[in-house]
Amino acid sequence: MANPFRTYKGFYIRVNYIADIIRAYGANPTSRVNRQRIYNNRKFDDCFESSDGDALVYALMEKVIEQGDHTLEKGIEAMGATVKADWTEHYWQAKDRQLSLF
Repeated sequence: MANPFRTYKGFYIRVNYIADIIRAYGANPTSRVNRQRIYNNRKFDDCFESSDGDALVYALMEKVIEQGDHTLEKGIEAMGATVKADWTEHYWQAKDRQLSLF
């Protein structure tokens, strides 16, 4: 199913950019460079603040849940247990809303 949230110009560029950073972080969360790319990076933050952050989280979790991107999943887990739990809940709530329309 299509992403249920509104997206804006450059959306898929931002999805791929964020996914690449999170994958690298998951591969080596103790790397100072990878931590800085997640936690001290204005460009990373801006991707979530482009009025389509909900769509971004949905797209990332779709890669994990529907496409089986285990490296991305590992990176999301490395960001913190609450991040993965919140993002997973966000994904399934949106999915439930989509399915309830049928």
